[in-house]
Amino acid sequence: MSKTNSIATLLPDLVNSAWAFRNKIINGSAAIAQRPSLVASTGVQGYGGPDRYFSGNLNAAGGQFTQSQGTLTYNGTSHNAVVQTVNTAIATTTSNNIWLGIQQSILGANCYDLLGQAVAISFLFAANTAGIYSLALRDGDGANSWVTTFFAPANVTQKIIIPVSVLPANLNTSNNSFAGLLVNVGGINTGSVTTSTLGAWQGGSFYVANTATNWGTSIGNFIAITNLQLEAGPAATTFENRPNELALCQPYCETGTIQFPGVATAGAQVLGQTVSFKATKISSPTMTYTTTLNTNCSATLVFSPVSDSFLVTSTSVAAGAMQFNATWLASDEL
Repeated sequence: MSKTNSIATLLPDLVNSAWAFRNKIINGSAAIAQRPSLVASTGVQGYGGPDRYFSGNLNAAGGQFTQSQGTLTYNGTSHNAVVQTVNTAIATTTSNNIWLGIQQSILGANCYDLLGQAVAISFLFAANTAGIYSLALRDGDGANSWVTTFFAPANVTQKIIIPVSVLPANLNTSNNSFAGLLVNVGGINTGSVTTSTLGAWQGGSFYVANTATNWGTSIGNFIAITNLQLEAGPAATTFENRPNELALCQPYCETGTIQFPGVATAGAQVLGQTVSFKATKISSPTMTYTTTLNTNCSATLVFSPVSDSFLVTSTSVAAGAMQFNATWLASDEL
C-alpha cells in the first residue's frame, strides 16, 4: 500500500526554509555514498556508489561496468561524482542488450507539481570518449519519454544545460510514494529503448538516442556526472547545495551499527534489540548486514523491519557468543 511520504513531510523545516528544495534530485552532488559500488555484470542492476543512483547491465551477451563514487574537476574545483567505468566491453547493443547509464528515480510526491510546466536539467559531465550522449526524462512507469542528446569532448568536464519542453499533464506522475519521474544519462543501446524522436514527448519507454556514442567498447572507458539538478522553469539556476543532503537520502537508504554484549551462560538464548531509524522509510526496507564476531559466536541475526524501526534478534549457543558488532544497511528505494 502506497503512502505519501514526501520531502516536505520528512523534513518540513528544510523544505519551508530559504533552501526551498528547488532541486528535485536528491544527492545531486554525489557527496553521500552509504553503499558499496555496484558491479554490473550481465543481468545485474541496482543501487551502488553515491546514494539514489541506479544502474544496470541488461546485456545478455556479456560486458561489465562498475558504478562508484569518484571525482570530477571543473574550473579548478574537485567535485564528488557518480562514475561508471567499463571492466569488460559491452558485447552487443542490439535488441534488449542495454546498459542503463546513470539513473535517478524521483518520488512522485516530490515532482507531481511539475506537471504542466517546463523544466530544466543541468549537470557537470565528463567522459574519456568524445561523442554524443543521451539524456532522457520518463514518467514513473516509463509509459512516456523525452529524449535528447549533448556532445562531450574527451576528458573535459563541462556544464550541460538542457531545457525540457512542458511536462504533459497526463504523465504517470502522481502524488504518492512510487517513482514519478526517471532521469537517465549515458544509456547504451541500438534496439528496444532507442529512438530517433528527439526533443519531444512520445509514448513508450525510450532513453537512448539513435545517434548516441557507444562508450562501452573498451576497458577503462568511463562516464561521470555531478551537480545533477532538475527544477521547474525553462532556465537552469545555480546548483542548490543543501545543508543536510544525508537526511534526504536516509528515507531510501540508511546505515548504522549495533552491538550485542557477551552472555555468561552457555546454551540457546534469544537476545533482541529494537533500533529506531533516523528517518522514516517509504515502506518496510530490506535489511542487509555484516558482522564482526568473537571466536565462540555461531549466531545468526534476524531483522524484522517496519518503516520507522527494526527488531534484530540473535540466538547464542555458547557462553560469550553474543559478543559482536553488526553493521547494517536498510534499503527502501523506489
